[in-house]
Amino acid sequence: MTMTVRGRPGQYKEYTPDALWGVSAMSANPQPGPWVEAWLSAPRFGVYIGAAGGDRRLALDLYEWNAVVSAAFQRDLAYLEVALRNAYDAAIVANTRPGAPHWIADPYRLFPVRWRAARDGTPDRCQPRTA
Repeated sequence: MTMTVRGRPGQYKEYTPDALWGVSAMSANPQPGPWVEAWLSAPRFGVYIGAAGGDRRLALDLYEWNAVVSAAFQRDLAYLEVALRNAYDAAIVANTRPGAPHWIADPYRLFPVRWRAARDGTPDRCQPRTA
């Protein structure tokens, strides 16, 4: 099993579970014991055991591989989140009348019903009424 991970822009590397850590994480113990379920939980590790055809060592290697893939994805997701947040801010600021406070300082302009209800104590029209 191998995976390709993007490093710096334009750089890609091939990895196997053994290559991620220099040696297999489980080289000293071919089949990990019950400590894995205590660490990850039986239902969570069970997903990996199923994907590995019952091979506990491969299941743990898959879990480690998933952690590396998740970390790589998290970096790109963080970049996307910043870009999206800045795009929203730029669009809102571009449509703000000159001299008006920044939308962060005047959130009621963007979220009037919910925020005004909380501010002035009137019932929130977005919430179901209770008897």
